[in-house]
Amino acid sequence: MSALLLEPLQGRTQLWRVVLIYGFGVNCVLSLAALPFQPLQSTTLWLFLAIGLIVGLYQMFVLWQCAYNSRFRPLGFIIRACVAVSILTVPLFIYIFVTQYQVHASNNRFERSRVASSVSHGGDR
Repeated sequence: MSALLLEPLQGRTQLWRVVLIYGFGVNCVLSLAALPFQPLQSTTLWLFLAIGLIVGLYQMFVLWQCAYNSRFRPLGFIIRACVAVSILTVPLFIYIFVTQYQVHASNNRFERSRVASSVSHGGDR
């Protein structure tokens, strides 16, 4: 099991295997694992966000390490450029997600308090 995780980190795995197994395969497993929890509640949302971030960082590092393990050498440059762009944009998207989640959560609290207030006062008159 450790060789399965460590070989790509050392750059000794073929690129096609990294993309299919560590990219597509792992993301499918994570998506299937999240299905029973739909719609995601706050705790599970943050849990899956953390797991996805850890897995995504592993995937980016593995892609960087194994980028040139392909017959088509220029693909390595393309893969590394995509990883570099991802490293720059992922923090931005996390920031946007967190701030939008906080705005959405505060709007929901306001709406719930307004509804509770109108119910306790006999509804909207």
